Amino acid sequence: MYSKKILISCICVVGLFAALHVSPAAAQENVIENPFTPLFRFGVENLPDEYLLARPEESLIASDTSGNIYLFDEYCVKVYDQDGKPKAIFGGLGEGPGYFSSSSLWPNAFIFVSERGFLTIGGSSYANVFYPDHTFLKRYYFRSNMAPWQSFFSETGYKRETEHCVYVIDENRRIFRLIASKTDEVLPEDPKDLLVYQNGDKNTLIAEYDHVTMSGMGEFGPLFFSVLPGERLIYTHVSFDTRLEGDKGIYTLNIVDLNTWDKSEISLPFTPRMFNEKQLRPAEEFKYYTPFVFLMNDGDFVFLWNYIQDERKITVDVIDTKEKRHTCTMILTEETRATVADFEAWVFVNGIAYFLIVPMDEFAYVQVCKIDPAGYGK
Repeated sequence: MYSKKILISCICVVGLFAALHVSPAAAQENVIENPFTPLFRFGVENLPDEYLLARPEESLIASDTSGNIYLFDEYCVKVYDQDGKPKAIFGGLGEGPGYFSSSSLWPNAFIFVSERGFLTIGGSSYANVFYPDHTFLKRYYFRSNMAPWQSFFSETGYKRETEHCVYVIDENRRIFRLIASKTDEVLPEDPKDLLVYQNGDKNTLIAEYDHVTMSGMGEFGPLFFSVLPGERLIYTHVSFDTRLEGDKGIYTLNIVDLNTWDKSEISLPFTPRMFNEKQLRPAEEFKYYTPFVFLMNDGDFVFLWNYIQDERKITVDVIDTKEKRHTCTMILTEETRATVADFEAWVFVNGIAYFLIVPMDEFAYVQVCKIDPAGYGK
């Protein structure tokens, strides 16, 4: 999945940095420091005025398989090619088809571009979906009687969702990530984290977990998913898809082929960092920090982001999902880390890193860097 999803506020990120740290995966041999080589930046100069980045939302950046970059700025979707050259602008402020109404995406904004090129951008109230040629396809409204997952609720007894995002694959197929409950209570006692696949009118429950509220993990807590090439869904819940074996931790990434329904797993080690006594009380059954705090992918390679609190650094473990192996641990330098306000401001595509930087009193821009090929096992 060449995308970023779900808005995380600066407050959440601070909480994430302070609370959710863990050692890198155990016994990883290949460590790459300073994996990014700056190439150029775009969005701030040498562009037509309409393509300058005024105040883009940091979490709303995505890419397609060709390396085109999608940004949401001034209620428009601005598209640039892999070299930062302008390609298209569409959307705008308004109520008509393909337009975006004021403040209706926040909180919980998300953006996805599927392998087939379908763009979904939405938030709390609705989502707009566009064809690969950027023409408008449809709008999903998220009012209870109009939500696209309503048929799934009718089939399973779920009645209420408190958070959602929609990943549209094509005209007929989509993935929902939901926090939902089988009661009408505003604050239900037993909410669930759900991944649902919908093909036309047919609903398939991919995963169902107890919902765990974890400070700094964003609205969806520790349930992550992405879509790999060939429409293979990869997902994990870092509270439940981990286990301890003696002094070693194991985390599992689950993969489902949405065309053949073949299933597989990738299980890899990590060194667990245990909660202290004060932290154990609110943590209840969870004894250790999660093995990572964000998941993204570039093609078949998955990147698992960590923040190591006591060493004040970011590490990124790279997993080859085809070979089912850990290729390296990338360590972000202090200089690079200082520019990172949000993991979701990054996109990796075809071995190139794009990250959106939004200064307080200057034009925003996208920094483009080459990722060390050794990170991909080359």
